Amino acid sequence: MTTPASQSVNAPTPSQAAPLSKAIVRRIVFSSSVGNALEWFDFLVYGYFAAIIAKEFSR
Repeated sequence: MTTPASQSVNAPTPSQAAPLSKAIVRRIVFSSSVGNALEWFDFLVYGYFAAIIAKEFSR
């Protein structure tokens, strides 16, 4: 007889997971903020150059 997949996996539940230290939380927030800023920078640069290139090709 086979056991269901949910019983054979020993994944910790949220109550069993180790608490995160303040340093880890700070690192996660900082890394997420830097990544978000880079995404916005990329989006703005793309939008700026898309308008310039479109103007140049439509002449």
